[in-house]
Amino acid sequence: MISELTGRRRTAQALSATLAAAGLAGCGMFGLWAPRAPAPPVVEAQPTVLTPPPALARPVCPPARARGPIDALLAYYDALRGSTEIGLLRARALVAPGESAFARMCQAMVLSLPGSAADLPRARALLDAVLSTDDDDARAVHPLARLLADDVLERVRLGHQLEGLDARLQASEQARAALQKKLEELTEIERSLPTRPLPDPGLPSPTEPAPPRDAQ
Repeated sequence: MISELTGRRRTAQALSATLAAAGLAGCGMFGLWAPRAPAPPVVEAQPTVLTPPPALARPVCPPARARGPIDALLAYYDALRGSTEIGLLRARALVAPGESAFARMCQAMVLSLPGSAADLPRARALLDAVLSTDDDDARAVHPLARLLADDVLERVRLGHQLEGLDARLQASEQARAALQKKLEELTEIERSLPTRPLPDPGLPSPTEPAPPRDAQ
């Protein structure tokens, strides 16, 4: 009776093991045959298109009797610094000087921009004309005109000083080149001179001269 129960127990354990193995195999086969999720679509990178910056508008000088004249002229100067038409504005300022104080101030700003040292005297003349005018528009911009005139005068002075230093430097370079040329000529003359012969060692050495006798 005991042996029969033991046999049944072993048969049940073997059957359980077989079913478990079959279940694992079924899971593996299901994993192999299970449908896969679709791959995400490939999105091609679009090329970056660089938009050119908008062209800067031509600076416009503020009209006469403008509100806040000094602020308006300072805004005009800021617009000049980023403009690409400085050459055209400079040519117009040199050909047709303005008649009103605002027009003269604008032209003086154009002519006093960096890189136009030759136009500084003309800019100073325009500023002096504004300072010598006594109407309402001119009086409103006198402080700014005086400031610009002092700046132009200082730049002209520094330009003359720089020209003097350049002239001195060129004179020094020319003097140095002349001295170098003379030195080379003297060196060539020294090389062309005959060499002094060495004394013959077989000849007797010269005797010292006898001391002079005392006068009787």
